[in-house]
Amino acid sequence: MNFAKQLKKYREVSGLSQTDLAEKIYVTRQTISKWEKGKTYPDIQALIALSKLFDISLDELIKGINYEKEETMVNTAWLISYKLKDGVSNEDFIKATQKLHDNCVSKADGFLFWEQYLDKDTWTDFVMWETQEDARNGVHAGTGREESGKFYSMIQMETCTTKMASSFVKRY
Repeated sequence: MNFAKQLKKYREVSGLSQTDLAEKIYVTRQTISKWEKGKTYPDIQALIALSKLFDISLDELIKGINYEKEETMVNTAWLISYKLKDGVSNEDFIKATQKLHDNCVSKADGFLFWEQYLDKDTWTDFVMWETQEDARNGVHAGTGREESGKFYSMIQMETCTTKMASSFVKRY
């Protein structure tokens, strides 16, 4: 879940309107609206004020991760490795990935974060979801979208391996 969704969820659970919340942390209602739409983001002082107001950690506010409940979390990760097609630049691929993330995957229910790694010519994506169901549904996040078509057109699909892991063991 992204910050915009987290903020709206905690505001509504607290029974606050955008105006009420704005008054409590000394910003305008329009600022709260922009945060909830993901158009802008608060500075660190506002984030701290929000986490104190909602009595949650910054990680829980920003990413939806509650480390106190970590032992019972059932987050699910996609681990996807692949190589790019010949002639595809890393820069172009990163731009295509950013568009797919911003317009499709990050808007899917239960999305937490997407990290991308590169080792020589092998890319590995680590995408975290709140639940197995969210991860399964996330497969369809970009279906039929231009962003998805562009992303997959750059990958050598025969090199692609995908794993889904959901048995959390321990964070070190």
